[in-house]
Amino acid sequence: MSEEKMQTSPFECPAWFDGKKINETVFCDEFLRDYPMVTVNDAFFTVNGRVHDENRLKKVIYDRIKYYVTSGVAKKVTNLLDVMRMECCTAKLSLYQDRIHVANGTYYLNGTFSPEKDFCRNRLPVAYNPDAPQSGKIIGHKAVHMLFQVAGVYGILLYPLHQGTEDAPADR
Repeated sequence: MSEEKMQTSPFECPAWFDGKKINETVFCDEFLRDYPMVTVNDAFFTVNGRVHDENRLKKVIYDRIKYYVTSGVAKKVTNLLDVMRMECCTAKLSLYQDRIHVANGTYYLNGTFSPEKDFCRNRLPVAYNPDAPQSGKIIGHKAVHMLFQVAGVYGILLYPLHQGTEDAPADR
């Protein structure tokens, strides 16, 4: 029998599959490179905040493994999610008092903005807009900080987003 006929699949196997079973740590390493996350107290966080729907994560995992696992697929998906939870576990998320996490990056209380995102618990669902119209009043950094502590007040230079982000499978 030729090599071509012995192949059971028209595509190459991923690094995490040896032809018979999934190497869970290699799978999780690859998955976390594609979708960076951390876990704190068993909850997943992306740079956009907490992942509230783990079923979406399970669906992405399922879509990756369904061609390689023929039985016990749901159990394997759950096992991979548990391994991932251990793989990206961290004691706590850093809390910063010099910045405000917004949908399109990080606004620093010194007046600068960066599109970079840190893992955080409290990313606001608004985007920083430096071109937003200014109000007639100027307020200090302490006042801005106090405004952001009040629920529902997002500040002068921010506008709300109506759609979720698309950085992670759980946010889709």
